[in-house]
Amino acid sequence: MKKIIFILFFTSINAQNLVQNPSFETYSSCPSSLVQISRATHWDRPPNTTGTPDYFNTCATLSTVTVPNNAFGFQQPYEGNAYVGIATYYDSDESPREYIQTELSSTLIAGQTYYLSFYISLGESTRLASNNMGAVFSITPLNGSGNTAPITVTPHILNQNIITDTTAWTQISGAYVATGNEKFLTIGNFFDNSQTQSQISNPNMGIPQAYYYIDNVSVTTSLGQEDFYVESIKIIPNPVTDIFSIIGKEPIREVVLYSQLSAVKHFNSTDSIFNINDLPAGIYYLKVIYESDKQVLSKIIKK
Repeated sequence: MKKIIFILFFTSINAQNLVQNPSFETYSSCPSSLVQISRATHWDRPPNTTGTPDYFNTCATLSTVTVPNNAFGFQQPYEGNAYVGIATYYDSDESPREYIQTELSSTLIAGQTYYLSFYISLGESTRLASNNMGAVFSITPLNGSGNTAPITVTPHILNQNIITDTTAWTQISGAYVATGNEKFLTIGNFFDNSQTQSQISNPNMGIPQAYYYIDNVSVTTSLGQEDFYVESIKIIPNPVTDIFSIIGKEPIREVVLYSQLSAVKHFNSTDSIFNINDLPAGIYYLKVIYESDKQVLSKIIKK
């Protein structure tokens, strides 16, 4: 019986990033204390919220807001010299939350698929870890209710896993089909404590909260042709029943499998065999991130 190898051609997701200051590198002035998210150009907390998101930069002289050591732990930036941080869970009846918000460089087009990606890392100087890190696209800025209560909207991108890694950066990503004219992006936990899972990460810490650093935020579309390159890759087999393998030209750092709107599986870069036996039949999209930071997308069919 002949063995068939499918060779797929695909393009990289290097279209224009609609997020201004995506890695928080530019600033009005260096952070001199906590609660200074507004010093990162194009970023702030949503109107009518009293949460206290923070800005960290290597240019800071105060130890609580410098990089890599600061009030919430030790972390090198995913890239550059800066990142921000928010609390996503606090063990109290009020379910206090913090959010960051930015205005995109252009409005989203109705029916167009956009790809959101950002990276988070848990601060080790925090007692808890939590799930439900998410993002919302909106036509106007999301508004709070004048306090730290959750902004109760359904997130367009949602990670339901509890992220406990304090060393590496974990990617949160997904696809969003625009309804049209969305101009703002808000990131945080949009659920109250009864709908959020948490677990103890560092029992030696007294403050019962989960706090995450955020870096490298991007919103792109795969339809733009600028800066695209074409590669060939072997996915064996495709269509696939349960397991498949990838043969690429460069070392792979990360592999993410998407359904139509959101990431459904993250694979380890050390995997040589990828198992999707637990997923229903259908069409999926496979994003491969190389060690060189090139990102490529391909279609895969699950029988």
